[in-house]
Amino acid sequence: DEVWYLPKDAAFAPMMRLLHRCDVHEAPFIWHPQFVQQRMREVEVLGMHYGYRAEAAAAGEARDGARRGLRVAIFEPNISVVKTSSIPMLVCDEAYRADRGLVEAMHVLNTLHLKDHPTMLYFANSLDLVREHKATFHGRHDIVGFMVQHADAIVAHQWQNEQNYSYLDALYGDYPLIHNSPWLKEAGYYYPGFDARLGAAQLQHAAAQHANGLAEYRTRSQRVFAALDQFSQANLDAYAARLLHLCRDAAFATQASRP
Repeated sequence: DEVWYLPKDAAFAPMMRLLHRCDVHEAPFIWHPQFVQQRMREVEVLGMHYGYRAEAAAAGEARDGARRGLRVAIFEPNISVVKTSSIPMLVCDEAYRADRGLVEAMHVLNTLHLKDHPTMLYFANSLDLVREHKATFHGRHDIVGFMVQHADAIVAHQWQNEQNYSYLDALYGDYPLIHNSPWLKEAGYYYPGFDARLGAAQLQHAAAQHANGLAEYRTRSQRVFAALDQFSQANLDAYAARLLHLCRDAAFATQASRP
């Protein structure tokens, strides 16, 4: 009867209207940390903590007299051009070339189906992080389980898909999130478009300032969460209005069908 789309898909509204031959309407993007919290409880039983800890970062700054670099995770699914790891890999490598101590490890997830592809091999082997054995390529993992074991920062990239739950999961854990989502421009560390060099600058900024700016970083994230709260009155009213509009003729139709 109707198609409801999220704000990130507004550009496709005309296509959906013609394809499905019905009205299309925008509905609020909502998010709740319930699933992250559930997974956090599971890893806590195993003695692990999901979330950035400034004191842990400070304790790890010196290792054999040298500063500890960030362990970066890239969670893009790599199944289409919409969300791929290529730009985040360039971001990490550019930051590493500028400062060898900045990136301790780069973990590129969802890449096992690409590991033997000639283009991927050529691209990966052009990076200093790969040549110097600081890159690892993985299959699919959940964000909580992976971050508590292997990483303390996330670099992301999207193309026409700026609203992603994974970004919110990362922000909920207070991890440095280097991203290019205009929708989330006021949270995390934003770089525009495909500009890997500016992304690298943001990764450098996060490495230098995240621990000291954690309270302000968390405040900006909380503002995002509040706007997406499924129980906020604004979102409840918006979905109620959509349902009332969808069912506006239902009562009349039911009464008319009675003998």
